[in-house]
Amino acid sequence: MNIFLYTILFIIGAFCGSFSELTAYRLPLKISWKKRAFCEKCNKELTIYDQIPILSYIFLNGKCKYCKNKIDKSKIIVEIIEQLKEKNCEVIFVYCNSLSSVVDFDRLATEHNIKIVTPMQMYRNLGLEYKYLAVMAANSHGLTGVENNLYVSNPSLRVLGLSMLELVKAIEENSPEKIVKDFNFEVLFNYFEQTKVEAVVLGCTHFPYIKKELEKITKLPIIDVGVFMINSMEKR
Repeated sequence: MNIFLYTILFIIGAFCGSFSELTAYRLPLKISWKKRAFCEKCNKELTIYDQIPILSYIFLNGKCKYCKNKIDKSKIIVEIIEQLKEKNCEVIFVYCNSLSSVVDFDRLATEHNIKIVTPMQMYRNLGLEYKYLAVMAANSHGLTGVENNLYVSNPSLRVLGLSMLELVKAIEENSPEKIVKDFNFEVLFNYFEQTKVEAVVLGCTHFPYIKKELEKITKLPIIDVGVFMINSMEKR
């Protein structure tokens, strides 16, 4: 019975989110409600099957079926937010650096009147506490997002950034001990210490998997932003 109820709420929330996003787009532009839904890039009218919340986005690989342009990521996020609100969710915990660096969750939180906690918010606070940080991120999108948010609070902050996609793949397949050894992290952290880095930020939500092993090879503080996010929610 509960599964059935949650499924119904999920579907209703998805359609409410889709309608909310449509309203926010059409009203300022004074677009008639009589006009069928269309792609904002090529103006091609969409079929019913092109507009199924979430599922259409997944099946179409996030692109318009006709012009192949990418669909705004915020649309699918809005649908998910509305689903969660239908279930009386009060706080949304976005545990992904890459996603929170390309979607403006602060704006969405204001527009949809719900608290959204993201890694990027925590990085702004970190920028005030240090003068020189090393950041280990999974990819260039995540690294750029982390650096930009650190600089928001402290423009003079020095950041040594590393993009390590291969580390993500290794974490999905190997033990922490093997990873630290294979990547020769002892040499890397010796370099951090020699260059007077004050702390190392794990700028990917995969990386805390190896945090305990890293702490064995260095005296530098290793920062897991997820801990800061949980503390932020608990203080709510």
